[in-house]
Amino acid sequence: MHTPKHGECSLCQTRSFAAVLLRKIAFKTTKKDDDGVLIWEGSAEATREQVKALLLEGYEKEAVVAVRNQLCDTIADVARDAEEKSSTDTSNTYEREERC
Repeated sequence: MHTPKHGECSLCQTRSFAAVLLRKIAFKTTKKDDDGVLIWEGSAEATREQVKALLLEGYEKEAVVAVRNQLCDTIADVARDAEEKSSTDTSNTYEREERC
């Protein structure tokens, strides 16, 4: 059985907290022109892709279950946002085709 060394537990907490903060901040709406925009959506596509890759890499390499759970929650929010955006884009395409 693995026994945490001194300071290792605080590193786990830091990694877990980082995943929580990313989720809370990235999916928070900003007040921009009276239209709520998610910070995540306002980020550059390259930045979002890099964050996605780092989240998946972190999940793959993380050995601490509690940290993996926080990473899973963050990855789920990213996936949910992508799904919502995808379904919105599909709906808008269908509406444009229907009008023609």
